[in-house]
Amino acid sequence: MRNRHRRNNDMVVENTALHQQVKDLREEMRARRRVEDHLRSSMELCGSLVQLAPVAMARIDDTGGLVFANPAMGLLLGYSSGADLVAYGGGGKLFATDAVREQVCRRLGNGPVELAAAFRRHDGRELMVEVVAQAVSPVAGGGTVFYVVDRAGVVGGQAGVT
Repeated sequence: MRNRHRRNNDMVVENTALHQQVKDLREEMRARRRVEDHLRSSMELCGSLVQLAPVAMARIDDTGGLVFANPAMGLLLGYSSGADLVAYGGGGKLFATDAVREQVCRRLGNGPVELAAAFRRHDGRELMVEVVAQAVSPVAGGGTVFYVVDRAGVVGGQAGVT
């Protein structure tokens, strides 16, 4: 009968081990919360830097549809803000033509690509700009992030990608 019951010492050791596990889990939870708070504040800082950047920046999805544009990009293309550009000029309307959109998407590889592309302004005119584009990892949502390097000027002729 004595063998069927655990000794008090075994139960004390097990209880102490369980208390230590709970203590370790609480410390891990605190550390995780600190890391999550730091990540959240870093993401907010990055977002505010992109919003306040004087350089026109945008993100398109894999089909060339506009996902995000900062205020400078919206103003460059004749909209009151980046959100207005996304809401009213988004989809396939960012690029001057579907052929330009397809060429831009095709040119993107693993590294940053410098190219000239024609965008469609709010008033319908085309604006030729030089951009640096970088494909985004599928883990981060995919698509492409790009920023305008140089504004070549409004063009009325044939639009393309160089």
